[in-house]
Amino acid sequence: PIPSELVLPFAGFLVGEGVSIEPITGSPWNFALTVLAGTIGATAGALVAYAIGYWGGRPVLQRWGRYLAISEDDLVRTERFFERHGNKAAFFGRMIPVVRSLVSFAAGIARMRLLPFTVYTFLGSLPWTALLVLAGVQLGANWAEIGAVLKRFEYAIIGVLGIAVLAFIW
Repeated sequence: PIPSELVLPFAGFLVGEGVSIEPITGSPWNFALTVLAGTIGATAGALVAYAIGYWGGRPVLQRWGRYLAISEDDLVRTERFFERHGNKAAFFGRMIPVVRSLVSFAAGIARMRLLPFTVYTFLGSLPWTALLVLAGVQLGANWAEIGAVLKRFEYAIIGVLGIAVLAFIW
């Protein structure tokens, strides 16, 4: 339920920092193991969304989809799309923000075969996970320099965040 875009860069930060101890092994954080754990987590989350789509998605959307502007034709097109391009969608969809979250649900509704879905989801999640962890590694390895640059913009950043919070509340 927590987006990988938040968790994985922080894990990468801990890898790049070089002094944090990973709680399971008691060793310093490791890039390859962090990417593997993130990819397994992404695949597990995708399987949950797939199951929701598989067992509840179509009937729920047939009943309530009109409130989300989803028609029966949309469901049929989704099923046809996954019959032709399901493997590619499961693989490449993992690398596109927002689509990453929706492709699993759609694959479940379309009843894509589970084994190919799982394999392509794992393989498609791997480069995205590695990229997010690598971004965090760079952040952790260069934290002092980045902090010095951000310090110059501290008040502007606080102001923008304050305006965003007020806009959200309003």
